[in-house]
Amino acid sequence: MKMPDSNLTIKPTILVNAAALVVIIAGLKMSSPILIPVLVAAFLTVLGGPMVLWLKDKGFPSWIAVLLVVIIMVSVLVVAGIFIGNSVNQFINVVPEYKVTLQAKTMELVHWLNEKGITSTEENPIENIDFGVTMDIAAALLTSLGGLLTNTFLILFIVLLSLLEVSGIHNKIKAAFENNGRPLFQYHDFTVRFKNYLIIKTAISILTGLIAGLWCYAMNVDFPVIIGFLAFFLNYIPNFGSIIAAIPAVLIALVEHGLWPALVVAIGFLVINVVIGSFMEPRFMGKGLGLSPLVVFVSMAGWTWILGPVGAFLSVPLTITIKIALETNESTRWLGVLMSREAPGESTEDDGFEIEVASPCADVESSR
Repeated sequence: MKMPDSNLTIKPTILVNAAALVVIIAGLKMSSPILIPVLVAAFLTVLGGPMVLWLKDKGFPSWIAVLLVVIIMVSVLVVAGIFIGNSVNQFINVVPEYKVTLQAKTMELVHWLNEKGITSTEENPIENIDFGVTMDIAAALLTSLGGLLTNTFLILFIVLLSLLEVSGIHNKIKAAFENNGRPLFQYHDFTVRFKNYLIIKTAISILTGLIAGLWCYAMNVDFPVIIGFLAFFLNYIPNFGSIIAAIPAVLIALVEHGLWPALVVAIGFLVINVVIGSFMEPRFMGKGLGLSPLVVFVSMAGWTWILGPVGAFLSVPLTITIKIALETNESTRWLGVLMSREAPGESTEDDGFEIEVASPCADVESSR
């Protein structure tokens, strides 16, 4: 008897694409020691590119503009290293003491619950929770970020070469696609949207780190510089980053000052998260560059597995890059839309800024 053809036959193209994706992911993981400095250099290049172009508009030669921007970057890194380096070492040294104190406070909480009759069993599930693991995670993240300093020369060298290309890359792309305006339009759309995202997100993250550090300093919580540093980096992870950054601050306040000061510190972080994350950031960032919480969580887990702890910091910028690239191509736009927090609206007048797509169109027309 002849079996009817099945409609569930998997197309060979899907299998080939899936296999290619697995190979790419494996290659990224194996090359992570080389890939991480390159990605960080690309991150700094996007931030420094507008400064180079601004200096050129003021009449500075390209090499002087690039040199000034690199000097500014080196100065910022040196100052940050001086302030943060000693604090990181001190924090890592006291982590074991914090873990012992947290375990003791956990046992006090268990004893109090038993006295109040809240728990009727001899084994309280709370005593099996290791709150000190948060300190280990924070220490591992700080150590990993500090490890980037060992590649400072390589990163700055790549940034230097990349910034030298900034002023001429537009003309190269324009010449490469002079007979086909669509790729040129897509390139401009991608670069403008990604540059806007990264610059605005970095500015908001700096503000978040400063406020978080000052709040902990005002509350007399140890290591306010470290807490602000973590708040700055983890703010690149929407939805989850602010929560993760608050946990070490609250636990340190609990160890040093007790329950009520720790609650006040937690309320402060909640206010920071609501004001900046729920009001300021959407106003300036725009709705079109949001990621759904599920995509944020999956990307954070995936990039952390591929690149290590630094991948958690780079996860959302990398995923936003992929999302924008997908949206700028008609054949893959549906994937970018599925990654969004919400369906794109018909107008962008209420977004934080307007996507500058008019200029690319003008360039495309002029190139023809």
